[in-house]
Amino acid sequence: MFKIYLINIIFSLIIFLFAKVKKKEEYFIGFIIMICLPFFGSVFYIMNIYYRKKITSKFKVSELEKDSYSQSAELTSKPFYLSKKMDVIPVEDALVLNDEKIKQDLIINVLKSDPYKYLGFLKKALKDEDTETSHYAATAVTEVKRKLTLEIQEFEERYEKNKTDLTVIKAYADAIKKYNDSGLLDKSAYQKNLYIYIELLEKIIKIDESDEYLYEEIINCYILLKEFKKAIEYCNRYFEKFKKSEKPYLLIMKIYFINKNRTKFNKVLEKLKESNVILNKDSLNLIKFWLEGEI
Repeated sequence: MFKIYLINIIFSLIIFLFAKVKKKEEYFIGFIIMICLPFFGSVFYIMNIYYRKKITSKFKVSELEKDSYSQSAELTSKPFYLSKKMDVIPVEDALVLNDEKIKQDLIINVLKSDPYKYLGFLKKALKDEDTETSHYAATAVTEVKRKLTLEIQEFEERYEKNKTDLTVIKAYADAIKKYNDSGLLDKSAYQKNLYIYIELLEKIIKIDESDEYLYEEIINCYILLKEFKKAIEYCNRYFEKFKKSEKPYLLIMKIYFINKNRTKFNKVLEKLKESNVILNKDSLNLIKFWLEGEI
């Protein structure tokens, strides 16, 4: 029995000497356990060391990954925030902020995405008190103009090569409308583009007259050019082609409202009341606005 106990002490001492536990207190506690519990104490202590190392190892890996993620997040959060700033802060509201860096970063991100989409913001930024912000905005607006011009030139070249290709004609017309709607053209260039746009829409109608939007666009173009006679002619064509549509009524009423012709305006209104055309809420509100206005 004494021999067994002696072997246990020697065995425990060996384990004690080779154990790799960080805290010194744990050496002594483990040794006492092994002495008091022959063999079982040694088994318990060995298992304790094994599982403690395993858990500590996993914990360290977890902490390392966590630290690595934190550092990565810290490094990327700033550019990520800047890239998402247009979603976090309404771009127009950003100009109210006193933080010039935020405004400049926003404009840089606008340039990287779609400057045309944020053209309203860029136009306001042009008037910003901070000269650097307004300079950035001017650069972005210039880039918008460049891209719009190149797009028109591209489709113009393709159109000149094939004036009967419906896809090319539509793409060319869309490019012109996009530039005109930007508000970046002077009056002369704007009007010139309107005539080209009308010509292209008329070509589309000759190929495919099923889209009433084309008539609406041509009429609105002639209204902008103050060519009301041609606008009325297209309204009449619109009436004939789309008898159940409310749009030709509204467009010709718009022409008479602009020209302060109450008599003809009321005639069209009476014709509309007698028709089977159903007006939506917006159209009713528009007519109400016209009726309350001075003609």
